[in-house]
Amino acid sequence: MIRYIVVACILLSACRPSGSTQVMGASSPEAAVNAFMTAAKAQDLQAMSEVWGSARGSVRETMERTEMERRQLVLISLLCQEGSSLAGSTPGTDGRRMLRVEMTRSGRTVPVVFTTVRGPGDRWFVEDVEVLRLQELCAGR
Repeated sequence: MIRYIVVACILLSACRPSGSTQVMGASSPEAAVNAFMTAAKAQDLQAMSEVWGSARGSVRETMERTEMERRQLVLISLLCQEGSSLAGSTPGTDGRRMLRVEMTRSGRTVPVVFTTVRGPGDRWFVEDVEVLRLQELCAGR
């Protein structure tokens, strides 16, 4: 009987999360945008949700999972660029940073603004993306 209790304790401790918690967000606005775009290109919803969020933190903690994944799939389909480069950063309201990214597809370049915001733990999140500009790039207009 004691043997079963010992085995049960070992199994339960193995299932318990470790003391470390995963760090969400990125160290800078630029790192947040780069991680967001890299995750979208790889169609990695998990990685994308780590740097997508608001001043309250990651969307993982603030949005219902089905809704989050549905929105991520839409964003992935709109991030159709063949290449991109950071073209500038300007301050926004309430401590936000607006990053202009030049996105290229089929020889066309369209500037797209990503809004980033500082969240918990001094980490940065992509809060918003100019979806209409992304649609313009993907539609080839």
